[in-house]
Amino acid sequence: DDGEQNRTSLSKEVIDSWREIHREEQLQGIPATQQEDLPHSDPSNVVVDFKANLSLPEMLQTTSAWLMLWTTVILVGSGTSKTNNMGEMVESLGFAEAVTPATLAIFSVAQSAARIVTGIVSESVLQTRQLPRPYFLVIASFVALVGHLALAATTNSLVAFVAACTVCAIAFGMAWPLMVLIVGDIYGVEHHGANYMFYDGATKALGTIFLSEILAGSVYESHVGLSEDTIHTSSRALSKRAITCLGPECFQKTHLITAALAVTGIVASLMLCQTSKEAYGSKR
Repeated sequence: DDGEQNRTSLSKEVIDSWREIHREEQLQGIPATQQEDLPHSDPSNVVVDFKANLSLPEMLQTTSAWLMLWTTVILVGSGTSKTNNMGEMVESLGFAEAVTPATLAIFSVAQSAARIVTGIVSESVLQTRQLPRPYFLVIASFVALVGHLALAATTNSLVAFVAACTVCAIAFGMAWPLMVLIVGDIYGVEHHGANYMFYDGATKALGTIFLSEILAGSVYESHVGLSEDTIHTSSRALSKRAITCLGPECFQKTHLITAALAVTGIVASLMLCQTSKEAYGSKR
């Protein structure tokens, strides 16, 4: 619309002006006879410290905001789906009860490490290689894809199960620092608190409801049934088996659907890289 075009035009004018100032600063103190011999840096490789400073209502009028929301809901929801259903996942595959707290501990460590590493690495490559931060959402979505495909293929291997959960934890952990940093990069710091909290709350709520509760719950319940070996068991044991799903199929479809959603997250993240490139002063 006209408002969006005006903001885009203004952004380009400010960026061009900033680059002129940047060039003048480079030439300060250098004799005029030597200035012509200096190489001209490619302005497309300069990371511009320009912030739009949009409020929450203004942010929600941009395409970038909804592309980022789609991707982060998938990443966060897929992670909460694992933590909320870890006990049932372990039980359905026939592992010992002790595997549940152990795997949750590994999941927690992996996602915490991913948060730290993602923040450091994304900042480093942004400054040294001018790689816009949304590309890390592409990486996180790909990691989630690999992790959920691995979980879908897991049947009775404990090592494979724990490894796949660890990969999913990395994708989950990557989402959190990226949300904080990308919101500031694209929409500025003036309304950063309100803008970020929108993503913090929306991703947890939507991701938990749709992926952890509705998707995982409905798939699990659809495979709950009585097996033949319960015919001669006690009524108490029979009642427990009647509400318990056993076998890899209890969550396999959930993992496959989540993997498919991760593919859409990759596409949405790539689109975000394009719609937000002006914020990073990059033509990548």
